[in-house]
Amino acid sequence: MTNIEEILAPFKTDQDPLGLIFLIDNVPAMKLVAAWPNIIRGKYIRRKDPPPNDDQQRVWEWIWAGVRVDMDKLAIISGTTAARTEHLYTMLWVARIIFPDGSVHPQARNIVAQYIQKKVIK
Repeated sequence: MTNIEEILAPFKTDQDPLGLIFLIDNVPAMKLVAAWPNIIRGKYIRRKDPPPNDDQQRVWEWIWAGVRVDMDKLAIISGTTAARTEHLYTMLWVARIIFPDGSVHPQARNIVAQYIQKKVIK
């Protein structure tokens, strides 16, 4: 069995900032990003060895197939319907904004922090 951190390493070093556009003015998505490290902790189910590394998309999907998330809890956090929450969740992992080990794209953390600072410090 392979270590999840080793598998995630290439995805974390190859982070496209274009996916972050999804977060701009999307408060429910920002709420999910902010809560992600606490939501996912300990929820990754290790699976058999991943598919060959030559198909990164297959590897990425294989990784996420081992993630178990409480969608009801995410819906409460995001303040949206279950269907909308599932869509947000999918968009966040597809865009590589959230990772199955509980980490978040560093620039996404910055966007969320700036939004919070703007709202709190008005």
